[in-house]
Amino acid sequence: MLSSISPISLVFLTIIAVLSAALVVSIILEWSRPRRTAALADQFDQPRAMFLFQSKTLIDATPLGRNLLRKAPDNGAEWEKLVDLLAAKFPDVRAAVRSGETNGLFHSPDPDDDSFIEIESWGDKIRVTLHEAQMHKGPVHPLAITAMEDELKTLREISEHAPQLMWKEDSSHSVTWANKAYLALADRVEPNAGTWPPKRIFETIGQDPDGQTRRQKVEVDGAPSLEWFDVVSLPQSDGTLHFATDAGTAVEAEEQARKFVQTLTKTFAQLSIGLAIFDKQRRLVMFNPALLDLTGLPVGFLSSRPLIHSVLDRLRDRNMLPEPTNYKNWREQVSALETAAAAGTYCENWYLPGGQTYRVTGRPHPDGAIAFTFEDITAEISLTRHFRSKLETSQGVIEAMDEAIAVFSATGTLQMNNAAYAAFWGQSAEGIAEINLHDELSRWKELTAPSNLWQSVTKLPLAGQTRLAHQETLRMTDGRPARCRVVPLNGGATMVAFKIISESKDPSDKEHEYADLPVLTYRSA
Repeated sequence: MLSSISPISLVFLTIIAVLSAALVVSIILEWSRPRRTAALADQFDQPRAMFLFQSKTLIDATPLGRNLLRKAPDNGAEWEKLVDLLAAKFPDVRAAVRSGETNGLFHSPDPDDDSFIEIESWGDKIRVTLHEAQMHKGPVHPLAITAMEDELKTLREISEHAPQLMWKEDSSHSVTWANKAYLALADRVEPNAGTWPPKRIFETIGQDPDGQTRRQKVEVDGAPSLEWFDVVSLPQSDGTLHFATDAGTAVEAEEQARKFVQTLTKTFAQLSIGLAIFDKQRRLVMFNPALLDLTGLPVGFLSSRPLIHSVLDRLRDRNMLPEPTNYKNWREQVSALETAAAAGTYCENWYLPGGQTYRVTGRPHPDGAIAFTFEDITAEISLTRHFRSKLETSQGVIEAMDEAIAVFSATGTLQMNNAAYAAFWGQSAEGIAEINLHDELSRWKELTAPSNLWQSVTKLPLAGQTRLAHQETLRMTDGRPARCRVVPLNGGATMVAFKIISESKDPSDKEHEYADLPVLTYRSA
């Protein structure tokens, strides 16, 4: 029979069959949609606690569910509150939620309790349904009561085992509640009292609690010293809550710091060096009497905690600073001084218009502070200048002499020589700056004929107080005769002098040849 149907008719029949099937499916879906919606509405209308969350944010709940959340302890967002609430009766819920398991049934561990929790999730939505064998009809759900009892137990454990003192007073300042730490201290303050209410330990607590921390002292019976506490008082509708933390360690540290500051202050007061410490805001926070003596600044001004710029301006007004060429340069110098001190690199000599010289040093201190020291080095600079002047005079003397002169220290180091010495031995003045007696002896021996004088010169620095002057005529390698004098000087130094002499000179005059020459003495610094 099928063979008698043409292909076109077969295709037409197939299309009619597909359309008929689609029509039937549409009718079924349309008929079933209102029934599912009504079933869902009937399910939410049942007297059971149901919750719908999206990304753990509550978006809907049955009236019983909302009432249950309102009665629960406030432990955060609704999701955390619900988990804590359900975990009191269904302990496996918390572990399952933490591990990411958000599908399944969770039963009570009580074998006589047939209630259970059903958790369903799809996408980012989670539905939690509480199924109970008997519907609760009271004002507070048993789960909420259980959660509140657990919270009360936790609060009691915290208050009883806390190391801090906790107590409550009524409007007449009588203690109405106290934890173990408070009662233990009250028993130490007043042993064997054994009465209620316990002793009010902190008698000096203010009448108007404001949440501010107040340090209180307590005298304990038989204790060698006072005990200190930081007390915070918080007003309540029916009294005042008080919290006290042991402050003994803090008080001891503050006392040690105070003594340390006193010791530093006494030490600074004895220093001849002026000290000025500026905090991170660059205000003067500490100075010593030497700073007053060195700068002449009034104590009232320094005690007002002036800024570093004000201090330097006052110093400039009193001619206690090097005078800059103009005020703009002065401000730039102040900024550079502050920056260098903070970096720990500032150290300069201030040559003041009055003739004094101060060495000023800046160093960083903790917390961004900087410290300046002022040292009067006028005498030191004067001594240095005087010593330098004597050296220049001594150098001028030996430069004026017609002998080639070299002075060696007790260790054999060349300390000074004149230009004639460098010319005598064919050296440049720069080339002999770092030589010693041993090096020069080698040169002398190389450019002169053999002589016993060199052996005496070698032993001369080691001869101590027995050193004697030597004088001998040498023969240079070019045949010229030269007179050499070796003269011991103060401090173990030795002067060696050379001079070319004439062979035609009367030998009888040689002992008088240097009679008129001055003997150079050299004292090391």
